[in-house]
Amino acid sequence: MVAPQLAALVESGQVRVEYKQFPLNNTTSIWAVEAVECAADQGMWYAMHLHIFANQGKQQVSTNLTKQFAKDLGLDTQAFNQCVDDDKYVSAARGFQSEAQKRGITGTPAFFLNGKAIDLGTLKGWDDIPKLVEQAVNQ
Repeated sequence: MVAPQLAALVESGQVRVEYKQFPLNNTTSIWAVEAVECAADQGMWYAMHLHIFANQGKQQVSTNLTKQFAKDLGLDTQAFNQCVDDDKYVSAARGFQSEAQKRGITGTPAFFLNGKAIDLGTLKGWDDIPKLVEQAVNQ
């Protein structure tokens, strides 16, 4: 969900939002990214993303669990299972890890403005984002 203040900036063309996954350096994170990407092949990226987060902490993510999630979401399980079994997106997930490390990302969410990380500790709320964009535009 994007805050209304940020959505208005995106609609005006002042801001471009990119969503990038940040898998931690563990196998379960890789499986989660792989599941989301395999679901994306069927147009269900966001649904799988939400399903994984909704079930976070209930069970450790595994390939068997993500296959069950695909079934829960009504995906073509044969295609999904093949995607997972072939490790189709494992190298992409590792690339996401590498990019995050190179950019100094240590947690989520992470925000960048004109390529510079925004220290979220300095923000009081979503209302601060338009102010930061305005400052960046006027520099």
